[in-house]
Amino acid sequence: MVNGPGEAPATGQGGHQPTSRLRDQLDLLEAARDQMAQLVRVIVEISSDLDLDVTLHRIVNAARELTGARYGALGIRASDGGLASFVHAGADDAIARRLGDLSVGEGIRIDDLTVDLQAGGLDADGPSVRALLAIPIIVRAADFGVLYLADDRPGHVFTDSHESAVRALATAATAAIDNARLFERERESSRWTKASREITTALLSGDPQTGPLQLIVNRALDLAGAEQAILLVPREPDRPHDEVDTLVVAATAGRYASQVIGRQVPMDGSTTGGVARRGLPLITDSFQYPIEGFTDVGERSAIVMPLIADDAVLGVIAVARDPHQPSFDNGYLDLVSDFARHAAIALALAAGREHALNQELAQADSVYDAVLAAAEELRRLWRARRVLAVTFPAQRSAIESTSRTTEFVSVGEFAQWADLPSQTRELLAALRDGDLLTPNTTKPGTAAIALQHPEGVLVVWIDLAEQRPFTLEDQTLLTVLAGRLGQGRNGCIKLTSSVRQPWRCNTRSWAPPICRMASRFAIRPPPAPCKLAVTGTTLSTWMTDASR
Repeated sequence: MVNGPGEAPATGQGGHQPTSRLRDQLDLLEAARDQMAQLVRVIVEISSDLDLDVTLHRIVNAARELTGARYGALGIRASDGGLASFVHAGADDAIARRLGDLSVGEGIRIDDLTVDLQAGGLDADGPSVRALLAIPIIVRAADFGVLYLADDRPGHVFTDSHESAVRALATAATAAIDNARLFERERESSRWTKASREITTALLSGDPQTGPLQLIVNRALDLAGAEQAILLVPREPDRPHDEVDTLVVAATAGRYASQVIGRQVPMDGSTTGGVARRGLPLITDSFQYPIEGFTDVGERSAIVMPLIADDAVLGVIAVARDPHQPSFDNGYLDLVSDFARHAAIALALAAGREHALNQELAQADSVYDAVLAAAEELRRLWRARRVLAVTFPAQRSAIESTSRTTEFVSVGEFAQWADLPSQTRELLAALRDGDLLTPNTTKPGTAAIALQHPEGVLVVWIDLAEQRPFTLEDQTLLTVLAGRLGQGRNGCIKLTSSVRQPWRCNTRSWAPPICRMASRFAIRPPPAPCKLAVTGTTLSTWMTDASR
């Protein structure tokens, strides 16, 4: 066949070119489709866990999978703008730290860092890295960190397709990180709230295993994951708030305890004094006034929180992390503020509530009087409409108890047992067989709690003047005061029982008896004491008539 003028030779190659291009385009489309499917899959994976550490590791591994990179790292920003920590895979700390020295801006991609060291902002020393892709991660308009991908294999480069996929991953990672941080903050908040309640319970119970200040500083150290914590109190605690001039370290936990205990810090010109004066916590890595054993152990992140109740400075807590730990972020300020406020209130309540209830119990001449006094105190504390105290004999069933009781105390709006709605009587009777010292708040505006009584079970019912729920703090305080009532009541019983034992008395001075109860009598110390030895304790007492 002869070719006509202007016709190309019939070699057959021209017919294959469109087919080859079409095949290449189809391959590209197929690769893009596969990459999109892969991207969707890894995005779903990184969003499937609410643990922040797990989420960060999944982001790094997903980026490596999308690009085939040998090294992956995610640098997390500190509050000062530097990279505080790294999550990495395939790379060691040295490579991760070297990548962290790069100036990233809105993102960089370099084919060979060994040729273009200046563009990457690196020197020639350190681990060898060739190809580099780095994309910033922004969470809630703040620079969270940078996702780094690197490879040391000759010829391996990151393509436009790789960069697009990693940027899409970084966008999805923003939501995953935000959700994980919110969950972690809720979990952290729950831990601090639980610790606050435990401290309140321990302090108000009157019998903590450790001293109140030591208990608070121990929990603060544990919650913050710190290496050292100190608690400072006013050197002269009875002075007015504005007259306090010196703080002293009264409790410490963690390292260097023996070196820092007892150190004195002036209120003026010191970080801890400033926090006490302002009443606001702060995060710092330097202190204005040196505290031997605390500020001289190296620069480290610390959070300082005041303990203030009723405008009185009760103390200041300073908690410091290890220099290699991440710095405290501002999110901790709300957590520690709540913790410090609850701890301060617990210290104040531990003194005030215990004093008030103990006074009432000390003046009670019988178990009935002790219950009546406690009911009055509970009504006053909660401004309740009415407080009932019902004794259920041990030998009766809950059904029998709904119809009659041996002892019924009512303060506030007076009521008889028969006047109560049947639902209320059934609830109170059911508590007899429930867990002791466990508040029941199922009915809004009310709370009930059961405790042991010498004749069975005593159930206390508080009916508030307003229909508000009992908070966790309310329930904690009720549990503690009910336990204190049990201790006071048992003390009265033990005392009236123990005086039956043989005793010796100095008869040079006497005071009249103050009460009689059936076949027993109670003892209260009079102004002019005689010495009475009862079970190893010296008490004051007086004579009773021969029949007693």
